[in-house]
Amino acid sequence: MSINPTEIATTKSPYADLTFEQLRAAYEQAGKPLGEGFQDDLRLRTPKGAYNLLAFLLSDQNDRALVVNRYSGFDKDISIDAERFGGCVVTAMGELMSFLHHENLIRSRHFQRGRNEQVPQEVLDGVLVNALAHNDWVGCGAPFVDVYCDRYEVVSFGMDAVSPDAPCAPVWPELMRVLVDLGLATGTGTGIPALTAEYGADALAMPAFGVNVVTLPLLLNTLYTGKFATPMVDDAERLCDVMGDEPRTAEDLMYLMQEAHYATLMERFVEPALAQGKIKKQGESADDRKQVYVRV
Repeated sequence: MSINPTEIATTKSPYADLTFEQLRAAYEQAGKPLGEGFQDDLRLRTPKGAYNLLAFLLSDQNDRALVVNRYSGFDKDISIDAERFGGCVVTAMGELMSFLHHENLIRSRHFQRGRNEQVPQEVLDGVLVNALAHNDWVGCGAPFVDVYCDRYEVVSFGMDAVSPDAPCAPVWPELMRVLVDLGLATGTGTGIPALTAEYGADALAMPAFGVNVVTLPLLLNTLYTGKFATPMVDDAERLCDVMGDEPRTAEDLMYLMQEAHYATLMERFVEPALAQGKIKKQGESADDRKQVYVRV
């Protein structure tokens, strides 16, 4: 079906010399090898014949990397690291999805076996595709993901006029076509309203629409049961269950909770358990990591 070209197809690429080896490999892997006329088929040139912005985003030379920033707590006070996924934007999106699928696994024995995901994968993938397909690639940078101890935040740009109930048609159908071709999107137009309707308001917190930016928070620490659900037990109870009746140091608890960051252990588990009177300190230690805790 013929569509009128959008601005991503009529805006000239910042670079004239582009190659598409990553895109070719992605299509090959999807069982859809690109033919000689793929540049015309995918609308990679402006009406005047120059490479367009879509071509740039799909090229090996694309320098608008997708980034995942990881933080140890509930805010940006303590940064852990950042993962960058560059090159062809759809290849980068596939790599970012794979990375977050691994991050999204619940690794605690206190959750039921099966699809142990902190956020239903369909929700996570849907929000990521939404960010890519609706991002203002003409006037802004690439979307990114911030990972906190209690949530993911998927941030994209140029959407200040959009609301959660707005139509779900992608801003860039040319880009969405490639995502569908490669199996990264369904192209059904479900959008954010359908995701929240399917999994509940707790799966996807209310989007925050700012000036030229939208933040989609995904709440973590959940049990997947076919619908979005709450944890079997809260964090303080999980901590008590793990530590048992034996005195445990903070270092012991980090190991038992599979938590690599002391600040997150304290903020998410130990301090709430202390405040609720479920655990208490045993003596005082000058070394915080050697401090002993016991269950009350």
